Amino acid sequence: MLDLPAGERVAWIEAHSDDGSPLRERLMAMLAGDRLANLRTGGATDMLDDERLPSKIGAYRITGLIGQGGMGAVYRGERASGDFDHVAAIKLIRPGALSESFIERFSRERQILASLSHPNIARLYDGGSTESGDPYIVMEYVDGVSLGTWIENHTASVAERTALFLDICSAVGFAHQNLIIHRDITPSNILVAKDGTAKLIDFGIARPPLADPDVTASTKRSLAGMSLTPGYAAPERAQGKAATTLSDVYSLGILLDRMVGEGGDKDLKAIVSRASADNPADRYPSVDTLADDVRDWRDGKVVTARQGGRRYAFGKFVARHQIAVTASAATILLLVGALVTTLIANHTAEIARANAEKRFAETRSIAKMMLFDVYSEVSKTPGSTKARELLARTGLTYLDALAAEKNAPIDIRTEVAMGYVRLSQVIGGGQASQLGKLADGNSLLAKAEKMLATIPVDQRGSKPVARVFAEMLIQRAGNDLYNDNDSKRGRADAIEAQRVLLPFARQDEDSARLYATAVQTEGDSHGWDDNYDKARPVHQRAEDFIASLPPKIRDSAGVTKARSANMRLLSEAMHKTHDDAAAIVALDRAVAMNEWLLKAAPDDPFVLRKVAASLWSRAILLRELKQDAKATESINRAVELSRAMQERDPNDKGALNLFATTAEVQAQVLADAGRYTESFTASDDVIAAHRRLVALAGDAPGAIRSM
Repeated sequence: MLDLPAGERVAWIEAHSDDGSPLRERLMAMLAGDRLANLRTGGATDMLDDERLPSKIGAYRITGLIGQGGMGAVYRGERASGDFDHVAAIKLIRPGALSESFIERFSRERQILASLSHPNIARLYDGGSTESGDPYIVMEYVDGVSLGTWIENHTASVAERTALFLDICSAVGFAHQNLIIHRDITPSNILVAKDGTAKLIDFGIARPPLADPDVTASTKRSLAGMSLTPGYAAPERAQGKAATTLSDVYSLGILLDRMVGEGGDKDLKAIVSRASADNPADRYPSVDTLADDVRDWRDGKVVTARQGGRRYAFGKFVARHQIAVTASAATILLLVGALVTTLIANHTAEIARANAEKRFAETRSIAKMMLFDVYSEVSKTPGSTKARELLARTGLTYLDALAAEKNAPIDIRTEVAMGYVRLSQVIGGGQASQLGKLADGNSLLAKAEKMLATIPVDQRGSKPVARVFAEMLIQRAGNDLYNDNDSKRGRADAIEAQRVLLPFARQDEDSARLYATAVQTEGDSHGWDDNYDKARPVHQRAEDFIASLPPKIRDSAGVTKARSANMRLLSEAMHKTHDDAAAIVALDRAVAMNEWLLKAAPDDPFVLRKVAASLWSRAILLRELKQDAKATESINRAVELSRAMQERDPNDKGALNLFATTAEVQAQVLADAGRYTESFTASDDVIAAHRRLVALAGDAPGAIRSM
């Protein structure tokens, strides 16, 4: 059908299908998708008309039209501010092409894509809206042609085309690592610059994922044509299902066939067939595994998609070692039989080892992505406590299986230990976002310590191992204090964490953050003993350490989080040692730091918790200084934040504990103002919250004491 002229396609569909049949609807949707093809950034100037060029978009002077389509147009722009020369491709969405909800989604995805930095991805520099409210994005201008044009006009060797394809895989794999699915990998969405560099463009910016909960079924059908290209889109996309990373794998398989699929190479056909399988479960599990098989094909090694057996593997081995095999056959003819038998046996072992190593690497990659990369991103999202638990448990299951192998590498054992620490944090760890199962949290930390103990003593001083050991100690120290009320053990754990981290404390953000937190925890342990004369110099030591760090590390978000927490506790120690003037200055600094963090991450539960904690601490101090109006303002905001966190994530018992703490201070402030009925109501809420916490925590001393 697509071979026909555009004006004849509708008539052809009507002649070859029944009115109202699913086939006719499917073909019409495909035709609509072809007409509403995505705008290309920096490619050939197709679909031009006489539309007047805008003179300026944002800070860019428009110098030409690159291309246009149903969604809008792409212009060539030059920086108009005069401060530096800069050429960019500017995509302007046509008025009315997107609904209000999709414009909001467009803006969010634009922010995500701006963080992508990869040599084979066209960078997104800027974006905004015109004076009339039409959204636009500013992208890297690529001086080149589309991949389709390059394939037709460039007499490239198979090796060159293969290398270009692997660069494209690298770009897509990088996007997947950053939780971004392209959705529309086609030759038109890949540009080849004059220097031969491939650039992946158009990450579906102007359309939301089909799985968005705010998109209706009818809208899904209308979007199908806008977000896929017939011939390259996976079958599940044409059925209206949401895109996944495996949808991109399918498109890459089709692309590989077009780029280097000429001839009868069986290995290549097997790779294409697996990548573009109709059933997603039959495809390569990731872009990286597809790329690995393509490299093995290029290098003459065994291709896993082929499943050719021993004879096939032996043939590959002989082809790679042809000179050695021929020489051996010529000079030692009598030993041919023995030599062949040895070669087969050795290469069979080589295949088994290679496959085992590849499976090991794939499993580890999936586990690390779930337990660390995805876990960290999800942790920034409100209401994600149960999701964090699922990610941590699943990732840890993979890592546990790897660590169970005999002679498991040290880095695997280190990752498993860190996995136990991560899981303990979400199961029941101190005051952070967690499920309130405090005993289970402690048992997971014991497993982490046991795993670290399997690492040889002479290897425990390495930076990766030391940092995980220190993180385990700091987490356990927090549990010692807030769950078990054991200040002596908490202090010992905090001091040991400092000793382990000291050689690396000033080298990077994470090491500095952990070291400052360990010192802060030591000071906090003295506070639990009501010994603020000892607590104050320890907290001051943590502040002096942070202040002495290089500015890049000192002012980073991670270190600022540790600094604000220490400053809050330092203020408490100053107040308890009768230095209220210094205490209020320190506490105001802690609040300011947390407000700065909140501005950068307004929905991050960890940051919201820090803001609320510093506000209720300030309310307590202001109340004791008889500044009731300021105390009321501070505690009301703290209660508002903690209540919102609890409502967003009912599974987060850390938020419930924070609400109980802030509401308790609010009850005291209300009583000071003579508002006793409201004070009693707030107190009832506090008691009810603590009863729920004790029910979850069992006989944890900290929970019982708080109630």
